Amino acid sequence: MKRHIVTAIIICTFLTTKSYAVSYCSDMEELKLSELPYWNGSDMAGGFRDHYVYYKNSYNPQWGVWSGFAYSRVNDTNTPGYQNQYAVWTPGTGVGGTG
Repeated sequence: MKRHIVTAIIICTFLTTKSYAVSYCSDMEELKLSELPYWNGSDMAGGFRDHYVYYKNSYNPQWGVWSGFAYSRVNDTNTPGYQNQYAVWTPGTGVGGTG
């Protein structure tokens, strides 16, 4: 009998406890830039945090290459190719000319 009462109390506790789903927006508005108009991980930080989200980055100083996430304030929609890697996407450069 005691076991049934304890089970009933546990079930009632779960049914009456409210749970809240919380979502956060990572808007990149608070990220700081130094003298360069972009951040690619060359400071060897390993990534950056925006609010509750951590964006991982890996930088290789021997080759000057990075992988993962970077951020910038470069706004050049005219220059195509690799030299414009930190800019916003250029219209028409998506798959099949979309985007």
